[in-house]
Amino acid sequence: MEKKKMKLWKKILIILLVIFLVFLVITIPKAMLFTELSTKVSNLEDTKQNIHIKMEVHQTGYQSHIERYIKDDVDKLVMERTNIDGNTFKLMQFIYPEKRVLYIEQNGEKTKNVYEEEAPVRSSVLKEDMTSSYTTIANYTLGLAFSPAVIFSNIHTVEMDGKECYEISTMYNPNYIYDEDSKDLKIYIEKDSGLPVKVIETIEENGEKTQNTITYEYEFDCVTDEDVAEPEDRP
Repeated sequence: MEKKKMKLWKKILIILLVIFLVFLVITIPKAMLFTELSTKVSNLEDTKQNIHIKMEVHQTGYQSHIERYIKDDVDKLVMERTNIDGNTFKLMQFIYPEKRVLYIEQNGEKTKNVYEEEAPVRSSVLKEDMTSSYTTIANYTLGLAFSPAVIFSNIHTVEMDGKECYEISTMYNPNYIYDEDSKDLKIYIEKDSGLPVKVIETIEENGEKTQNTITYEYEFDCVTDEDVAEPEDRP
């Protein structure tokens, strides 16, 4: 009887060991890939002081065009949002080391607000001597190596917008705010740089499927002083 129990436990241990090894074979390559891609983006965030970012956002009810210009210690954000009814909202923000200037245009009215405040430091991580930090480059693989996505994700190599990319499909990405009716999320990451190229989220509501999309473009070392200058004809 004791021998039979020992044999049973051995079988159970062997099965558990096989499951554990299969788990490692599946998860370790993903974790290494996520870490590698995230590190590439973090290095760009921490070293590049001249960046131009373009984003096209298409979601149910509205679409937005967003551009960001970063040169040394000036960060300029421009956003124009158009609702399905045709109404537009325009925002222009300038972040300086000691202040933030905000221009808003809505319903035919233009406003300007100046906030005298110390700006957070642009960095991929919060360091000891920082009170706060912010990022400008989307990093969809940040922390994925330690999230459920390392298990519940599919990764394929595809071409997107002329670039060789990883297609990462998962419903467990902590770097994305999912729609409450989200059914699928595919993020396309450029292999060489780790930068996002496109995000496609499939939404299903009342049996009808639609897609939310974000398209990214990045340029480095091209922003001029004129690009980050405040407008002279605004209030």
